[in-house]
Amino acid sequence: MDETPPRADDDGDRSKAERRASADALLRIRARSLATTRYARSVRSGSLARAAASFLVLACACSSHAERNARRRSTPHAKPSASAAAAAGTAGAAKDPIDALDFAWIRQREVAIVRELVAALPAGEQARAGGIMVAGDDAPGDVNAYAGCTDRGAPFVVATDALLEIMAYSARANATDEIFHTEKLAAYTKLVAEQASPDRVLPRPPAAFFDPSQDADARKLAREDALFDAELAFVLGHELGHHYLGHTGCAHGDAHAGITLGDVDRLLSTRIAPGFNQLNEVAADTAGTFNAMTIGSQRPDRKFDEVGALIVLGFFSALDEGQGGKSLLELIEATHPPPSVRIPVVREAASAWHLTGGHLPELPSL
Repeated sequence: MDETPPRADDDGDRSKAERRASADALLRIRARSLATTRYARSVRSGSLARAAASFLVLACACSSHAERNARRRSTPHAKPSASAAAAAGTAGAAKDPIDALDFAWIRQREVAIVRELVAALPAGEQARAGGIMVAGDDAPGDVNAYAGCTDRGAPFVVATDALLEIMAYSARANATDEIFHTEKLAAYTKLVAEQASPDRVLPRPPAAFFDPSQDADARKLAREDALFDAELAFVLGHELGHHYLGHTGCAHGDAHAGITLGDVDRLLSTRIAPGFNQLNEVAADTAGTFNAMTIGSQRPDRKFDEVGALIVLGFFSALDEGQGGKSLLELIEATHPPPSVRIPVVREAASAWHLTGGHLPELPSL
């Protein structure tokens, strides 16, 4: 029996409907952006002092990166395969760099994710994002991420070690919950919320917190790896967005040398993306979500979508339950909107990504 092909006007109607849905989603993002510009939050002087101190630590720490790099493994990118880790039994977890909080490997992973993010950008944004450095900040208990420029105009992005630790534990716990139907993420969040203290090393779960056999499970390791990359992709994608969207004014695609102690003044002189320029923050969240979902969708395996953003923001959203959690929120909310504002933005951006096929809309900024 002959099949009647769809009429051209039917295709046109469907195309118009899809365009209308896409436009509606983008309008919701912009409407939310305008709404958040009216949101104002006072920043306590203590939070600002800690932020300034963290930048000093960053500048001092960067001068010793070369020495630390010399002590790193010869193959820092080589994460043990899930099957190899599982075959090693309970020893597998100790060898996994995420479970072991191997910061040498994690910093190398940051660099790899930034390269992946930049490569997935449209040509114009990609050109501006070239040469952006990934710097480190090992200030104890300073949970944050930021974008800035050195005193020589070199753009950089930072996810602090404390934030990276939370992301590693969150990926590990969330993967365990998904595979074994546990509640490890909620328990870890509660631990941090109750025991965290400003300027001090974050509390860590006791040795018996994770079951060794579950920790070494190949499915858990594979999922954990994907979730950690998803978290990194959103956090670093957000900060990269500040650069290529023009919020920092120093990203022009030029190659630069590393950060030195001479950059301290610049780091402290507000070349960081403005903490409460709400329109810029929403634009960076939208761009970061688009960028992260694009690289997650392009992978041959261990794909991801906006899940990394929702895990990170969901963790901070739950910190209000304890005094220690509130202190961490003060740090990150000194430079970013509250999670209650950002989570709906990420969800709207993810919806727009699906409707537009991942084509980033023109985003307003102030």
